[in-house]
Amino acid sequence: SVDAALGVALGAAGAPAGTATSAVLGYRIITAWLPALPAAVVLSALVRRKVV
Repeated sequence: SVDAALGVALGAAGAPAGTATSAVLGYRIITAWLPALPAAVVLSALVRRKVV
């Protein structure tokens, strides 16, 4: 997966394991979870308006 490859690449570049892990988790939060927040708000508004 991209997460594992990113961790391996950071480790190969000399990043400490803790730093590489934090970077991978930060990447995952930004790319997967952060976009879900506005989507949840929009979905909630659409449900309230009975569009969905």
